[in-house]
Amino acid sequence: MPSADEILQRMRAIQERREEAIRPLLALLAERSQLLKKLEELKEPYGRAYVMAEEGDGPRRSSRRWVLTSR
Repeated sequence: MPSADEILQRMRAIQERREEAIRPLLALLAERSQLLKKLEELKEPYGRAYVMAEEGDGPRRSSRRWVLTSR
């Protein structure tokens, strides 16, 4: 039967391997969080531009260039 010290050593080794294994997942979760924040920041300007385009106050295409129009 293994001694208490051997059991503790095995437990610590297993825990170290678990921590190493989870590092890539943590990096992905951090990147996902940053990307979701950036996406949230884009919602308002995109929404405004969409409404302007639907109302006819947005950019209009004139030949090959976009021209801003206003009412």
